[in-house]
Amino acid sequence: LPVVACDVGGNPEAVVDGETGRLVPPRDPERLAGAMAELISDVSKRKIFGYAGIRRAAEQFSLDRMVEEMGSLYESLARGER
Repeated sequence: LPVVACDVGGNPEAVVDGETGRLVPPRDPERLAGAMAELISDVSKRKIFGYAGIRRAAEQFSLDRMVEEMGSLYESLARGER
């Protein structure tokens, strides 16, 4: 299923608005309800966003990728970079 989330914290890193789900402004219940209604009523969009979300999660948040990113971070810190 696609994600409908508020555009806060780490959500924009995980959800690409209009591609893997919908990001809405925080404290905006009308926009939240509208985004949910959009995906409830549009089966095709719901499936497209849902599968895109699965692909994004597999590519961006896999264990191998996270280990690689952490290793790069530690290496840059060891070199005195930020």
